[in-house]
Amino acid sequence: MEPPDHWKGLSAAGSLTRTVADTALCLDVLTAAGGDPGGPPAPERPFAEAAATPPEKLRIAISEKPARAILPPVISDDVRAGLTETEGILRSLGHDVRRHEPSFGLTGNNFVPRYLGGAREDIDAVPHPERLAKRTRGFGKLGGAYPASVIRKATEAAAADAEKINSSWSEFDVLVTPSIGETAIEIGRWDGRGALRTLLAMSRVFAFTPSWNHTGQPAMAIPAGFTAAGMPRSVTLVGRPADEATLLSLGAQVEAERGWADRRPPLG
Repeated sequence: MEPPDHWKGLSAAGSLTRTVADTALCLDVLTAAGGDPGGPPAPERPFAEAAATPPEKLRIAISEKPARAILPPVISDDVRAGLTETEGILRSLGHDVRRHEPSFGLTGNNFVPRYLGGAREDIDAVPHPERLAKRTRGFGKLGGAYPASVIRKATEAAAADAEKINSSWSEFDVLVTPSIGETAIEIGRWDGRGALRTLLAMSRVFAFTPSWNHTGQPAMAIPAGFTAAGMPRSVTLVGRPADEATLLSLGAQVEAERGWADRRPPLG
């Protein structure tokens, strides 16, 4: 990343692939020279090797509890069904799977200043910010409401927040949550809304992943089947800090059971 702390440290270089093996290979390439400052250390063995090795019996927590938001989060029945179906697969693979709700505390109070501060920083950097959409400029104004000292303290709080959150599921190896509260959001859903109303609406749907963006620990979204209408569902595997290897190993094991790269819904 250039700069390494882009978007107040929330930006990350990752990949979107058809298979877990491809993700592992991409990470091996990205971390070959040690990665970026603040990123995970180089693995003890190649990530591709981890993805090709089934995990031992893991202790897995299943949760549909997102971090606290200003408005109640949205969790659709389709999303719950995908999580429950994944829970069954993990249990059938011999893992110790239990429902457990982690404690997020007031993590959101630190994530929001970083997110909006990063938006303001990017908007200020474009050659002609006046050409941006009104709502985009609105996000910049929201970010400008936070003093630099507040954003700095929120960024510095990430390590302590990670320790608090992780201690609340310390008896587990992996945490599994929905990726978002609904299936894919249709284009234009929030057209006509201002920045604040859009932000509030987004916070209800995208409530599960910001915490891991804030703490910087590994998380991987994987398919979780399809709805009756053919819309893809997804769950997110969350690992301990710097434990990408476990997620890749588990993700590949689930992939072997589902074969999602070859099971897309029929057209029409």
